[in-house]
Amino acid sequence: MDFKDASKKLDGIEKEIKKIELSLWEKRKEVFAIPVDQISDLGDQWMSENTAYVMANERNQKVQKLKELYKNKKAILEFKFTKECSDCGILIEENRLKAVPSTTRCICCQEFHEETTLRDLAAA
Repeated sequence: MDFKDASKKLDGIEKEIKKIELSLWEKRKEVFAIPVDQISDLGDQWMSENTAYVMANERNQKVQKLKELYKNKKAILEFKFTKECSDCGILIEENRLKAVPSTTRCICCQEFHEETTLRDLAAA
């Protein structure tokens, strides 16, 4: 990876970081907007608790993504950009890295991760 490529990837990571941080800040406001004193029955209580659970799960996923982005940013700054999938260990294709510079998974592992995450959310 040359300096130009590193610079482009770094810019992409910075934009992604800002987007996620802004989203986390906005979601923080929504958590406090849940009117706990207006819960009138068990259905409302369940809905409130389920909403809080889903929001917490989304927040945790975003925080994890931020950690990955910061790790990749550090790696780029140190020019130690890894191209191995964090799940299976195979090399991540160059086209995927260009499309999603902060990725840590190959396309197969990422698709599997997204499918299992959606399945887990649907089951909750």
